[in-house]
Amino acid sequence: MKKISVILATNSDKAYQYLVPADFNIKKGMIVKAPFRSRELFGIIWDDSDEKIEKSKLKEIIDYYPQFIFSNDRIKFIKFMSNYNYSNLGKILKLFIPQSYLLEKKKPYLKYRFDKKNYEK
Repeated sequence: MKKISVILATNSDKAYQYLVPADFNIKKGMIVKAPFRSRELFGIIWDDSDEKIEKSKLKEIIDYYPQFIFSNDRIKFIKFMSNYNYSNLGKILKLFIPQSYLLEKKKPYLKYRFDKKNYEK
């Protein structure tokens, strides 16, 4: 499995390392969902990881979203905004990730379903 660095949409400047499952076809700048402590957070793939961390300590990426990929120019702009505003990369990144990803909710479980055939007046 390949190791990558991911900037998560949190109050942090740190890039976290994750493992990529073999069946995932990912690229730099792609939005991913990754486990972080007891939560699942969105982030973007920053680059390949060069840090020497044991693979047994790393977690796997949960999901990836190929519909929206950050270009190199946009990544440079995120870095610029972070430096210019003295803000964390994660906070700035949160501004750039589409809200439809951040507000993603699980579909409700429907226990009962009514249709015209079973409806009584």
